[in-house]
Amino acid sequence: MFWNQLKYFAKKWAEPLGLMLLIVFSASRCAAPVFDASALGKKAAIDAVNTALSHGDCATALAAILPVYASTGVDNNVRMATASAYACSAHINFFNVINALTTLNLSSGLFGSMAQLFPSVAPSGVLQPGDAVVESASYATDALQAALIPGAVVALSNYVNYPGNNPASVLNRDHIVDANDYLAFVGMAGVGGIENRYGAPDVNHNKTQKMFLQGGAEIAATGVVANGDPCLFAASTLNLIDGLQSISANAPPGGLVSNLNTALTVYNVLINAACESGCRGVNTIGPGWAISSGCALTAGTCAVCPSTLRNKANCKASNTDVNSCAAVGLINFVNAPSGVNPFGW
Repeated sequence: MFWNQLKYFAKKWAEPLGLMLLIVFSASRCAAPVFDASALGKKAAIDAVNTALSHGDCATALAAILPVYASTGVDNNVRMATASAYACSAHINFFNVINALTTLNLSSGLFGSMAQLFPSVAPSGVLQPGDAVVESASYATDALQAALIPGAVVALSNYVNYPGNNPASVLNRDHIVDANDYLAFVGMAGVGGIENRYGAPDVNHNKTQKMFLQGGAEIAATGVVANGDPCLFAASTLNLIDGLQSISANAPPGGLVSNLNTALTVYNVLINAACESGCRGVNTIGPGWAISSGCALTAGTCAVCPSTLRNKANCKASNTDVNSCAAVGLINFVNAPSGVNPFGW
């Protein structure tokens, strides 16, 4: 049954977008040709992406597609190819992730599993160039959220990067199905990469320190800025959960879907409760929680996590901003010690 599911995903993404061979290795690179946004130019650019990704050459794939992605002639095929190229840079190994989703204990170990799957080191000067896992996951998210259903009517409040050539929606209902499924993988890379950069995981992939501490204190809503890693972590978490729901709805029955459904039954409730606790600035989850958001929004404001938190650009570093407040709730949820929250990290 697992191989039937794997075939399903390979047919959807791996073959047309080159994801089947996303094993990153050094490769010789030549100067990439520049493609225009004509129909032939877009096809040639996407073909170049597929060829580059089949050799694990992320840089050439990006060089081929980004000029078309930035043009007025961009379409959903180009956006998906762009997301695929960024996924390469995010070290998304397609088969490893599918296997992990099938075999790991996601119902209580979701966040630990992400830290295991997506190690990442932040750049720090010439001697530590780091990697681009987190940054690439962020850019891939933008491309996927811009892959809109033709004719979708998007409220201005749900738009990101609007106006522009790639206006994106934070709502899954506005995206094509493949983009929603793919957001799960990109969300995993964002979550796991940030955990590794800020949580100092041990050899068993458990955090040894809380993420985003500021002067020894836990982060407050006033520290959650637009396009910053705390906001990206919260957005990636929500996109991960949304993407898993989409996969669960579209993949054939089997071990993968069963494992996802078990995890989603748990995390859908807890993630929303965490957002509400951050927005209210009080403990709404259980004994032992320390809520330090600094927010005091009306009860029920974030009973369901804000849809606008699904993009990192929407946090305002304010204790009256629902996105910043809910983001702190999600961070506290993951940071809480296992004795308090066995479902965190």
